[in-house]
Amino acid sequence: MKISDLKYENLFSKQRIESYRNVEEHNENLQLIASITKDLAIIELVFRNKVNKIYGRRIS
Repeated sequence: MKISDLKYENLFSKQRIESYRNVEEHNENLQLIASITKDLAIIELVFRNKVNKIYGRRIS
C-alpha cells in the first residue's frame, strides 16, 4: 500500500518529511530503526543489569 505524500505530511509532519529526499527514504529509515531496535533494547537491559550488580556489591 502506497501512502501519498500529502497523507504522509498529515501523519508525521511537513518538516519531518522534508528532511528526507523523498518518502521512500523516510520509509527506509523507519525500516533501519525497526531492524536495530531489538538489539539496542537487549544491550540496554544487559548494561543496566551489570551496573545494578556492581552497585549492589558496593552497597552490601
